[in-house]
Amino acid sequence: MEEAINFVLEDKVEAYIDVQIGVVDFLNKNVLVGIKGIGQNTFEPSPLHFFSNIKKPILQSILNKSLSLISKDEKNKIVSKWLNETNKNKLDFLNSKEKEYLKNNKIIKMCNNPNWEPIEFLENGKAKGIAIDVLKNIEKDLDIKFEHIATKSWSESQEFIKDKKCDILPAATKTTKREKYATFTKPYLRYKLAIITQNNKPFINSLDEVLTKKMTRKKGSGLIAKLKKRYPSINIIETTGYEESLKKVSLGEAFYTVATLPVASHYISKFGLYNLHIAGYIDSTFNLSIAVRDDKEILKDILDKSLAEISTKTIKEIENSWVNVAIDETQSINYDLLIKISAGLFIIILFVIYRQYQLNRYHKVLKQTNEKFEKMLSTAMEGIILAKDRKVIDSNESALKLFSIQSKDEILGNDIFTFVSEESMPLIKEQFSKDETMPYEAILQKPNGTLFPALIRGVNYIAEDESIRIITILDLTEIKNKEQMLSQSNKMAQMGEMIGNIAHQWRQPLSVITTAATGIKIKKEYDMLEDEELYKFIDSITSNANHLSDTIDTFRNFIKEKIELKEVKVQDRIDNALNIINTRLDNKHIRLINNIDYTNSINVTIVVGELSQVIINIMNNAIDVLEERDIDEKHIIIDLQKETDKIVISVEDNAGGIDAEILPKIFEPYFTTKHQSVGTGIGLYMSYDIISNHMNGNLYATNTKNGAKFFIEL
Repeated sequence: MEEAINFVLEDKVEAYIDVQIGVVDFLNKNVLVGIKGIGQNTFEPSPLHFFSNIKKPILQSILNKSLSLISKDEKNKIVSKWLNETNKNKLDFLNSKEKEYLKNNKIIKMCNNPNWEPIEFLENGKAKGIAIDVLKNIEKDLDIKFEHIATKSWSESQEFIKDKKCDILPAATKTTKREKYATFTKPYLRYKLAIITQNNKPFINSLDEVLTKKMTRKKGSGLIAKLKKRYPSINIIETTGYEESLKKVSLGEAFYTVATLPVASHYISKFGLYNLHIAGYIDSTFNLSIAVRDDKEILKDILDKSLAEISTKTIKEIENSWVNVAIDETQSINYDLLIKISAGLFIIILFVIYRQYQLNRYHKVLKQTNEKFEKMLSTAMEGIILAKDRKVIDSNESALKLFSIQSKDEILGNDIFTFVSEESMPLIKEQFSKDETMPYEAILQKPNGTLFPALIRGVNYIAEDESIRIITILDLTEIKNKEQMLSQSNKMAQMGEMIGNIAHQWRQPLSVITTAATGIKIKKEYDMLEDEELYKFIDSITSNANHLSDTIDTFRNFIKEKIELKEVKVQDRIDNALNIINTRLDNKHIRLINNIDYTNSINVTIVVGELSQVIINIMNNAIDVLEERDIDEKHIIIDLQKETDKIVISVEDNAGGIDAEILPKIFEPYFTTKHQSVGTGIGLYMSYDIISNHMNGNLYATNTKNGAKFFIEL
């Protein structure tokens, strides 16, 4: 068959006749192209028979009877099944040039990282690890062999691919330096990068906090170049491997190291470095690709396509097999403690769900009430008065009802200012002098002396050379009563967010407590527990338990603050708000730039608790818009300045600012740019009401070159 097919390919014969299944199978196994089957019906198909030993007539009889029981449809299904199996080509995802390349290059030379457990490493001269198991899948799919080329170090492996002594590096990050001599497949392994410190060191929110500290990292790591590019002042000590990097941190010779979770977990367990823990994460992932020498672009394309054929589930199973092995060799699970922690978390989750259910139900009732109230405003509760030279010349029925007047005769001809309270007279006169006003609040007076709050807007209309003042009035009595409900709703929304923050802040301390308790049990079981180690474990548990208690104290103090007038230190009130919102800033990777001067105390007499509420509202809005617009290097700047006759607190984000058309409306009630399920439009309205009415201050916003800037003047 092989010779006959070669005759066709070499044009020595015009055609070749044989059984289709056999020919197709041969073409697929040998990756041959350039020959195609032609359908024919000239010849009758050759019959196929079973042959048995002539001395076994009973067997012959059994076979004949069995064959007679197989129907024609069943025979066709059998033939179709094997015909389809034969026609399947596991290299269908490759083009003809790529198939030809594999036919001529069955051996692919690879250089490895000999000391990077469990990603890839050498054991008894053989390459092993997560990356190697992925390559085994590729070997099976492509019918090739990855041949290990021995090197002394990861640096030498990189030099080998640069000098064309090997074809690939199984697991490498793409860097500008490496792109000079290699191309890279799409990443197939992605890991979070953990910051590892001694367990008596504080938690780290960002690398910015430890740039002046010594960091260790294996020499030749692509991460070193990336970190130095992003943080030029970072202090990195290059080591021979991960063992040395972690041990330097364990011994106090360096403050921290950065490693992927599988690598960190493996080496901490392997070398018993139990005084180390994960103190935080950096805001980037470690992406690993197959590096291919730059003169083999077609090999890179083949590997890319082959990696795409491997399911995410398969890669996850490979990773888990190595992680599970590392854990099983060094530690056992304290199921009793795990059950207790799970029960505690379950109770917390139930509480959060119950509180959320109450909040949703309350919000639903409030929403329905507001919808009914808005309908009333649009139909019957807006009074309209027309005035000329301050004299009332006309009104609608709603205006009569507002002032408890029976007929128009009682209101016509009256000076418009007779319906204004003494305390609002200066404001009304100032607004009346303007051709058009924005809605403003004032206290109006009925003829019987009854006062009521109102939302007023005025505009001058020229008709037949006469200036007519059109005044619209909305009775705010019911709205003012509901403001208390809205304020409570806003408070409950903040409570929901803080409960989420508490749950997040508790995860890391609980993890540390669990790790310490597990370490005590393991060392006790193996009679390895020293008093000094026991004290360290207990100190760690105590420290983290105190952190949990502090979180609850912050939450309880915010909720229990009394609504009372009191002299307070402004810096303390700002810090109170920042302590509550800090976790959300960390979760959204938003940097807080605090420019407040804490050396000079600034005191002011205000309603306790309300200033923190306003700052939280403004900060939450800034966080939402930064997240919505997906801003790079997100930050919020907070500042405090004392001027001659006022105190100014400012909050500025870098989200690009507020649209000029909606900027004047942001403090109006129920105005929101968010989806109905996210925003109610009461946050900034309530904040404005608190500052202007409760504290006799001013709240306004402007656009800067970076974004929106809110000012609180007291």
